[in-house]
Amino acid sequence: MCPKYQECGTEIPLLQGFGYHYGILFTTFLRAYGIENRQQTRRTSSQQSYEAVLVKTYTTPILIAIIAAALFIRIILIQVNIQRHPDFFSPSHADIHRKLLAPDQPYMNPFGYEIANVAHALVCTHEGFASPFGGATGTTGWVAPGIVLLYALSFKLFGCFTQQALLCLFGLAIIFSTVIIVLVYKTTLMIFNSPAAALCSAFAFALCPQDLWIMLSPHQTDFNVYAVWFVLVFFLFLQWVKTQSAQHLCLFSVAAACSLLFNPVMILPTLMCLGFYALRARTTTGLWWRHVLLTTCIIVVSVSPYILYQKQRLGCWTFIKTNGPFEVYLGNRPDFDGVLVYDLFQMHHPGSNLKEYTAYRTLGEVNYIRTKFVEFIDHFDPVFFISLSIKRFFYFFFILKPYIAPERFHTGRLVAEYISYSLPGLALLLYLLLRHNSLTWEDAALFLYIMSYALPYLCAGIMYRYSMPISTLASVCVGKLLYSAITQKKSFAHA
Repeated sequence: MCPKYQECGTEIPLLQGFGYHYGILFTTFLRAYGIENRQQTRRTSSQQSYEAVLVKTYTTPILIAIIAAALFIRIILIQVNIQRHPDFFSPSHADIHRKLLAPDQPYMNPFGYEIANVAHALVCTHEGFASPFGGATGTTGWVAPGIVLLYALSFKLFGCFTQQALLCLFGLAIIFSTVIIVLVYKTTLMIFNSPAAALCSAFAFALCPQDLWIMLSPHQTDFNVYAVWFVLVFFLFLQWVKTQSAQHLCLFSVAAACSLLFNPVMILPTLMCLGFYALRARTTTGLWWRHVLLTTCIIVVSVSPYILYQKQRLGCWTFIKTNGPFEVYLGNRPDFDGVLVYDLFQMHHPGSNLKEYTAYRTLGEVNYIRTKFVEFIDHFDPVFFISLSIKRFFYFFFILKPYIAPERFHTGRLVAEYISYSLPGLALLLYLLLRHNSLTWEDAALFLYIMSYALPYLCAGIMYRYSMPISTLASVCVGKLLYSAITQKKSFAHA
């Protein structure tokens, strides 16, 4: 979608010697990216149409260049990761398999943790969804099925816990980064109708520190998979609202349902989208309630088979994952600040603590989780809970709480992570401050979508990686801010 320029054309005397077409070409390039000469003249509609075509022509190559640069950077970072952590990239399948089958100790490999353990049980020992902490502990719903199936696919293709399986998922993460760049570009274009701003947003995510850190980390769980679903669902929601078409309604519904199977937290952003659509569409169409009902039906039909499958295996109803109540308990421990860190896991998590693992194995997953949630209810203090939730808000958006205690970090790396972690939250805050008088319904939808995603984490425990998906939509805001700053600077220079 190209912007329709309503100003008169620009005449640049130096271009006259290069001929008419070259003048139009160069002038269009300047106008498309905010570098405009302020001498105004009249231009015909056919010339303006030609400019629109040229703007579109330049946008695609620049976007391709941004994607290529992003891919190159991420490949280099993975190579650096391999050099720095050779043990992580050269796992011993036999040793891991032996540890996973040992019944007296929990085991979680830094490649995938519980997710990889369930994938191992699914592919290698053929137990189905089982044993998130090793030891053949039986049926589980501890992790969502979508992310498990990605690990299971890599294990099926390349073997369980092999270097090839590990590199397969890193390669998939690079592909997801590319998809996110395109989605960020298209989302920005849809909101602001500006290819230049959209390119700025794509460039911002290409250099997004959160996504880059993934490629450097020797500890992996969900990579950037949740981020893809997060931005995809919002993009399809905008399409649906703007077009009111049945096709986009179905696409949004299916994407929302799939996102739930990867991350059940997406239920609140999905409900926010439905509520927002209902409030907006009720003034423009009498069929809004049918659209909402149809969307709800598609989502319910899509996720119900897995819920019924888990009911049959676990003997109780769960919503995609069983460990939600456990994370509420774990994140509200009085001896920590509401953040899931290494020391907390060592003391209270069945994947790291032998006593908790023994209780998990003895009671079974469902009863173990119920016991922990009852303990949370019995000791519930509303004042303490609210104070922790306020702390979690700042930890989620602005302040890094490292998984490993800060004194165990290298100082330079710690400072870099502190700064990079705060950038999405600061970008969103700056966007609100600078544009609070000109916010649109798309802006309102974007911020409500982000807050609805954050809300469950503010009530339970959070980790440093949980806020990574919001960096996608923060890049949309960054792109608009960058473009506005560039155009204002150029306007001032030519004033």
